[in-house]
Amino acid sequence: MGNNSSNPYPKYQFPYRQPVDFSWCSYIEFCSCQSEDNINKNFQDNYRNKTIDLEGYITQVSDTQAKLLLDPSDSYSTNSEVTLHMNKEVLDSYGSDKFVLKQVVKFRGKFTSIGQIRNHQMELVKYDPNIRPELEITYEHFLSLFGSKAQKQADYYFHNYFRNRIIQVKGTIQGPIPNVNHDQHELIIPFELIVDDPNIHHEQVKLLIDQIQSGQSVQNVITLRQLRSNIPILITVKFHRRGNPHILSLVSIDHVFNRTETNKGSNPTFFGQSGFWGVVGSSIIAGFDYWRRNRENKENQEKVKNQIKQEYDGIKQQQK
Repeated sequence: MGNNSSNPYPKYQFPYRQPVDFSWCSYIEFCSCQSEDNINKNFQDNYRNKTIDLEGYITQVSDTQAKLLLDPSDSYSTNSEVTLHMNKEVLDSYGSDKFVLKQVVKFRGKFTSIGQIRNHQMELVKYDPNIRPELEITYEHFLSLFGSKAQKQADYYFHNYFRNRIIQVKGTIQGPIPNVNHDQHELIIPFELIVDDPNIHHEQVKLLIDQIQSGQSVQNVITLRQLRSNIPILITVKFHRRGNPHILSLVSIDHVFNRTETNKGSNPTFFGQSGFWGVVGSSIIAGFDYWRRNRENKENQEKVKNQIKQEYDGIKQQQK
């Protein structure tokens, strides 16, 4: 085996894009939890074992394999980014002394697997000038689809563009809200997004309420408990974590929809920030406004108020 050599090729620059907005639709386009799986599926379906002509610089070589740097280079070191496997019969079709350490070589091969980061695996193919390769693409194009930055692009877009961005979404709470323990720091609740665009792929989401012992978080939990089953709500959230499920951090509860309100043409009334329960927060006011808009009688309103106050006082007592 030969020794490492310096990298003669320019470093590959991935063509990152700028999101036009930070809506949920854009988030799924750039940060989908299926991004990595889609990349692998594209390779398996359209590129694996397809012949391609390339040029590379040999950094290590033996009778059965060569390690190469390619142009442009996706390697952060001077070692290699492609391992080319070859047998004697195929190697002989290129003539003697074709694969020489620290020399540039033009060859025909096929990618058998893509590296998790780099170190893609290839198999050397007999060269016949009368037969065109199955893929007439450059290595730069290959890297734009399967290189190290392509494989990690969803994480890049999340951390550089979407993380902690604030958006407004509509959806429904899935299942009952669990009780809060006195030593609990956060609460994660299953949440079903309502997305108007049928072309947006459905991905699982959960709602995070952090700093659960703070007054505002307690108020949000209590407000969500008052919701009837499958009642849509309009909430402001922050992108907290990418994954399956995606985690959205609750900022505020903006509107609870009436059963008569529809997805189209509704004009939601946003909750205020002051009132009788100002010390407890706007989300409690929102709950009371919701009952008043539905003409609940005064006795029921007082019952809900007392229940909220008891739960709030109970949690405050646990903190002492």
